[in-house]
Order: sequence, then structure tokens, then C-alpha cells
Amino acid sequence: MKRLMIFSPLLVAAAGLIQGARVEVNPGELADYIATLSNDVTNLKVVGNIDARDLAALRNLPASVLELNLQESRVVAYSGAVEAFPGRERFAADELPEALFYQSNFRSIYLPAGVTRMGEALCAGSAALEEVVVSEGTTQLAPYALNNCSSLTTLLLPESLESMGRYSLAGCSSLESLSMSHTKVTDLPDALFKGCFSLASVELPTGIKVIGSEILAGSAVTELSLPALEKGGAYALAGIPTLRSVTVSPTAGYGEGFLADNPSLVSVSGSPAAIPDLFLANTPGTDPSGLLSGASSAGEYSFANNAVRTLFLGADINFIDAASFAGAGQLQAISATDLGDRIPEVAENAFSRLDPSKVGLHVTEESVSLWKEHPVWGLFNVRTDDIGVREVGTDGNITINLSGGVLNVSAPAGIAFCDLYTQDGVRVATARNAGIDYTVDMSEFPTKMAVVTVESGDGARRSVKLLVR
Repeated sequence: MKRLMIFSPLLVAAAGLIQGARVEVNPGELADYIATLSNDVTNLKVVGNIDARDLAALRNLPASVLELNLQESRVVAYSGAVEAFPGRERFAADELPEALFYQSNFRSIYLPAGVTRMGEALCAGSAALEEVVVSEGTTQLAPYALNNCSSLTTLLLPESLESMGRYSLAGCSSLESLSMSHTKVTDLPDALFKGCFSLASVELPTGIKVIGSEILAGSAVTELSLPALEKGGAYALAGIPTLRSVTVSPTAGYGEGFLADNPSLVSVSGSPAAIPDLFLANTPGTDPSGLLSGASSAGEYSFANNAVRTLFLGADINFIDAASFAGAGQLQAISATDLGDRIPEVAENAFSRLDPSKVGLHVTEESVSLWKEHPVWGLFNVRTDDIGVREVGTDGNITINLSGGVLNVSAPAGIAFCDLYTQDGVRVATARNAGIDYTVDMSEFPTKMAVVTVESGDGARRSVKLLVR
């Protein structure tokens, strides 16, 4: 038995009269009700137990229905053929079949409670869809579930959510923010938010352990923190044009190109000992010294086309691979004093597309002959004068100096940000919108080298400075 209630005009909108209907049904009854539904109903709420036959019937709703609310319905099991889902005769409880609302005209969908099985492309390609509420008890968002829902602006996820499928939100170009910190999600799959061009804010769970490839490519995110990360896929955080700051775990495993093609990125906290191929390729604003200071190796093209001017090699570096610093045309000096007479292996073309004779290679007096005799390092301007000066001068109206154990930073246009790192890439101090002057007590700084990254408030001038205690 079904009960039908029509709510005569609920709201008056600019587009005209909005009328809602509420129907209470038993499994298999919804098709009969839809056949009698008037064409002026815009909002439909379904209450009670429904099965695959009822889900199929929802595809035959009048075009006037723009909001579908299934939040108080529950999907029960059904055995039998359903024309809308060919090749199947068994449907599980709490299951939504594949492409159920594919390219629908709905503006708002509230999904049933307790969905534990969701077919791919559930609402994919629904260009008019603006709001989706995933009800409590639902444990998964299927691959491609909301793919290319280009008008989606509101997505509410339940605390019960445990997994999200690849490309499930890709192409949601109108989505500006998303909160998922309350969910149980620990993995972010391939291309999860790829092409979400307006997405500037994502509140992620602190326990994210695995991220796939290109999860935020093309988005508008500016900061990311993934302190529990254990594995990052190839190009996982690549291609995010607005990304400025990243915090990751130094013990995680990273795929190639992990942070490649990020033109605005200037701050990276935590990095692997073995820096993978293309790690920060085409990311010119990130100074690699803090990352290399604790690294054992740098992979192919790992810092290609970087804008670094002064490079510090840490005491643990053993190997610099082919084209690691290809195109680093602004490089002026390399400090290798921490290495002493232990000369790291270096590929012949590690510094391709620059003239090594114009780059000072600063080494200890005891090791100068060894460096000069090396077939690659010997091509640089090997010298013994100190590169680790305390007064590092002014660049782009940003002044940084160390006096009496205190780091002083000043910028007439204001300090948009200032980050201080240890030599192993751990950020130990940070400031945002710090006025025109900022100071840090360095008397207890844990390592002999600090990396200071500063940008002035006008955004037009950027400077990276290095200090050695």
C-alpha cells in the first residue's frame, strides 16, 4: 500500500511555482505512483523500502522534478529481471546500480541511507546537478560517481564514508570547497579532484595514508598537509597552479613527478631521502637546498628548470642523476663544504643547459684538489671561500640577516609568508602576514644550516635565502 501526499505550493521562486510531493511506498510500487504524478511537481520525496524496480522507475520521472529526496528510503534486495539494468537478476540490499542517474536533469539529489554498494558513474555527466547529499550509513562513493557534474556546488559527505573511487569528483568545475575531515577515508584515488578548477579548500582527514596520481590537478588549492602519508602515486600533487605550501611525511614512498609542474609552490616540508625522478620538475620557486640537505640521492630531472641561485649539498648526498638540475639557469653557487673530501657521484648531464664554469663550487681547503680533478665537478669554478655568510643581503627589497643568534627578516611591502627549515627539510617556524619585520631566535636551532623562504606582500617579488650557522 502506498500513501501519496501533495504539498501545494511550498515556495515561490523567480522561475515560478515550486510544488513538492511525498510518497510512502513498499517495494515495487513506485512505478504506479510515477505514472500518476502531475507535471507541475518539482520536488519529490520517497519514504519507505524500495528495490531495483523502484530505482529504475525513477528514470521515468517527469522533467519538472528537479529535486529528488531518497534520504528516508532504504534499498532492499530484489531477485528478478529489471529492463533498465540488463544482464542482472539479483540486486543486493543497500545497492545503487551503475549509472542510475547518469546525465540526469536533477538539480538536487539526496541519496538513500546506508548505501554499501554503489555502481560506477552513478550521477556522472549530470550538468544541471547543483547539490548532492550522501546520507549517513553510506560507506563508499563509487568511481566516476559525480564525474563531470559541472554545476555541482554543494556536496555533503557522511561520517560513515570509508572510500572514494577514482575520478569520482573529477570535472566538478563549480565546486569551491569540500569538508571531508570527519569521514573515515584514508586513501585518495587517482584523479579524485582532477579538473575541479574552482576547488580552493579541501578539509582532508588527518589520517590520509595513500594518494593516487593527479588527485588535485588543475584545482585552486593553496595549502596541503598530509602528515600521515605512507605512499604517494606518480604525479600525485602535480599540476596544481595555485599550490604554495605542502607538508608531507619524509618516510613516505613517492612516485615520480610527485610535486612537478607547480609554478606557485615555494614551501615543502618533509621529503624522501631518495628524491624520485621529476620530483619538483618545472616548479621553479621551491628552493631544493632544504630537501637536498638530508637526501641521499636526487633522481632524473628531479629539480629541472628550478630557479635556485645558491644550492647547498648535505653531508648525506651520494648521487645526483641525469638532468637533475637541467635548466637551472639562475644557479650561481653550490656549497659542498659539508661533504669534505667525500665527492658524490654525479651524472655527466646533471646540470645540463647551464655553464658550470660560471657557477662557484665552494669546498673545503683540504679537498679542493679532489673536486678540481673530478670529470664533472671539475668543470665548475671550484673555490674555498665561505659561502655560508651570516649577512645574506637584500634581494627584491627583502632583507635577511643573522645577528647575535637572531634571524631578522624585513620587507617594506610586508611579509606575506616566511618559513624556516632545518637542513633535513623539517619546517620549524612559519609566519603569515607578519608585517614588515619578523624575527626568530636561532640560538637553539638544531642544525648547522637553515633554509629561509620569504615572499613580500605585493606578491610580485619573491626571494629565497639560505643561512649557515
